[in-house]
Amino acid sequence: MIQPVPPSAEVKQRLLVSAGGGRFAAFSARLAKLYDVTVERACELLGLIERSASWRPQIPGVSLIDFDGGPAAAAADCGFFRLSPGAMFPPHKHLGEEVTIILTGQVRDVVNDRLIGPGEEYVQLEGSAHYLLCVGPEECIYAARAINGIDVGTGGRARPIN
Repeated sequence: MIQPVPPSAEVKQRLLVSAGGGRFAAFSARLAKLYDVTVERACELLGLIERSASWRPQIPGVSLIDFDGGPAAAAADCGFFRLSPGAMFPPHKHLGEEVTIILTGQVRDVVNDRLIGPGEEYVQLEGSAHYLLCVGPEECIYAARAINGIDVGTGGRARPIN
């Protein structure tokens, strides 16, 4: 007799995501609008969060999944960020409007002294500058769309570190 083997946590999460039941499925309509993609594409993008191989380390404690948005987001940097507890996304200036939606965890905008948690949307206007600190015991994962990118002191548009 064959004994059933329960799937690993990652395989189970991937199956749930593919069936539309992943832990971030409730954000699919908001992210479809943010990135100017279909709801189905937003679900696919959200599914990337559950795959450890999707994440690219940027600096200690900060990882990124970047992708292209739809036509209205063609001039934007689009992606998901993951910050470990205590990690900081470095000081940067916005070259256009940036919209961030927190999916899990909390970050503090240290410059503006604002705590942002799950489900909250945070808008930074062109020319504004700040940095984010992951607070609390859990990692923070957030979706971001930055029109024209950001300047992290490199003298130009910030790009992912390869």
